[in-house]
Amino acid sequence: MASNSDRGLLSKSLAGLKWNYAGTIARVVMQLVAQIAIARIIGVAEFGAASAAIFISAFCMLFVEMGLSSSLVQAKAITHSDIRFTFTRTIEASVLVMGVLQLIAPWIAETAWQDSGVADLLRGMSLSILAQGCGLISLALLRRELDFKTIQITQTISYFLGFVCTGITAAYLGAGAWSLVLAWVVQSAIFSSMLYFKTRHPASLLPGITCPNRNLPRYGHKIFLTNLANWAIENLDNLLVGRSFGTTALGSYTVAYNLVRTPTNHLVTSIQQVLFPGSAKAGEIDDSYRNAYLALIWVLSLLVFPLFFSVAALAQPLVLLIYGETWAETALILAPLAIAMPFHALMAIGGPILWGRGKAAQEMRIQLAIAAVFLSLLLVLASTSAAVMAWGVAGMYVLRCLALQLQVMSTLSIRTGDIIRAVFPGLVVGLISLITFRWLDSSISVAHQGALTRMGAAAICSVLGLLSMALLLRFLIPARLASAIASSNYFPDKMRKWLGVQ
Repeated sequence: MASNSDRGLLSKSLAGLKWNYAGTIARVVMQLVAQIAIARIIGVAEFGAASAAIFISAFCMLFVEMGLSSSLVQAKAITHSDIRFTFTRTIEASVLVMGVLQLIAPWIAETAWQDSGVADLLRGMSLSILAQGCGLISLALLRRELDFKTIQITQTISYFLGFVCTGITAAYLGAGAWSLVLAWVVQSAIFSSMLYFKTRHPASLLPGITCPNRNLPRYGHKIFLTNLANWAIENLDNLLVGRSFGTTALGSYTVAYNLVRTPTNHLVTSIQQVLFPGSAKAGEIDDSYRNAYLALIWVLSLLVFPLFFSVAALAQPLVLLIYGETWAETALILAPLAIAMPFHALMAIGGPILWGRGKAAQEMRIQLAIAAVFLSLLLVLASTSAAVMAWGVAGMYVLRCLALQLQVMSTLSIRTGDIIRAVFPGLVVGLISLITFRWLDSSISVAHQGALTRMGAAAICSVLGLLSMALLLRFLIPARLASAIASSNYFPDKMRKWLGVQ
């Protein structure tokens, strides 16, 4: 039986999840609109150059954060001294990294991308590092309190002002690659400012201050190494594509990557932000906790497998319709990356469980091992093509998902059969979607129909498929979850009746 504190935590987590998805829907729409508009206006080469600069700045942010903000979220109790220490360290790191980046930008541009034009863009992106660093601790404090309403409102407003207003306007006025850089800087500055004015945490800097709680940097280092391995797995392909095939190829790869990764990231990040603090504050693991995790796996699988397998089947007409003929080669990259996304989503929700249960070291070892294998694979594929490399990425994401889920199963004492039964319905529906849409698109394209007609037919089939899945949902739910829902007080009667578990 769940305690009152556990029930209160679950209620607060569910409320946080609702706000996360309300904000996520708004930001996914804005981000896709902004990225598509900017990509169409500035073209493949300019988009690739900006992507190269953004890529390096994202890597540098790992050394600014160093896992300290995650340590604040995970700690059982924190003091003002802890907050001042972590804030001082992140500001010091932000200034240092920004200064170093200003100095070595030309060297990075030539070494990593063999394109001297990226240097100035990289110097511009260094400003966003300082802006983001100023908001890291405020964000951690809000996550710790499960105040996702504030986080989502702030993210939505800052993204609208930064990318939709500033980025698209700058691209239209002819700023080229600088439109994306400017959008990043504006969004980061607005986001961090709004977060600080909400938290008003101690902001006085204390250079040379020693950490009052040694557990914070100790735990933070484990998170940092884990994040570094995650970054390598998720970004080394971008680095090698740009280096091996040029920034124009990187532009195509980045657009395909962002098209499927943007909704996936927002989906899993919203879950992660609730799972991590919720898992850290939860008591002993019991059947209700295990059932909640299995239910999450089941729902997520039913969502991501059909969605992204359908995108893979319709990659060509989708790219032609959204980006135009100049981006046609992107479809060859989009298909394998879309297939990889469901496995990435299932992998990503396991990490916060391990972090919250104090098992960050276990995830760190898994991710470092996968990163080493991934690097070896990419070096072999670097002499082929961006499309072939994308298929290698898809295979590695499957392996990574399996490795992390095995560790979560061990941590939560979940049987393999329970996980398989939770994933299986979504995987089957996804494969049916992949085969159906591939056949449909091939049949229509033979008749020389345009991308709009092909996507219109796919949209009609999608609606019919969703209606069918909704009617058959009661037959897709595993017996263990059906029993848990029937005995739980958290689900309304109408939902129980719909699922046939009354």
